[in-house]
Amino acid sequence: MSNKPNAGLKIKKGTIQFTSNVDKVKFTIEELINAANRDVGKYIRNIAGNKLYSAYVGVYQKGSKQRPRKGKLIKGYINRNLSYWARKKEHDLQIGFKDHSWFTQQELGDANYPKLAVLRNTVYEKHRNYSKIYNLNIFLH
Repeated sequence: MSNKPNAGLKIKKGTIQFTSNVDKVKFTIEELINAANRDVGKYIRNIAGNKLYSAYVGVYQKGSKQRPRKGKLIKGYINRNLSYWARKKEHDLQIGFKDHSWFTQQELGDANYPKLAVLRNTVYEKHRNYSKIYNLNIFLH
């Protein structure tokens, strides 16, 4: 048996009846695109979270002041703040921070923080793998 989708071709007493399954195939393709968006979102969130976590270790800098870090950053804080949205109707992926916190300030370089641009650089480094499949939007909320 072949793996081709059933086209619904029926022959009854000299008449040929064709039933199209284009809607089923279209739905399947849309679900595969959405699954790919979710997987890429998880992948980028994981890599960007690891880079942001490693950028936290070391020297704290705000403006012209540099101090060694005394506290520790719990990795769950990054994972809760950094998120992705795989939208079904638009068939696209948005990656960003949920709220305006110091993660966002470091990403954008606001409030005298040096600009890290971890999320942006991660997307631009990894975009060769999936930019041919679909469009990827960076969304900083």
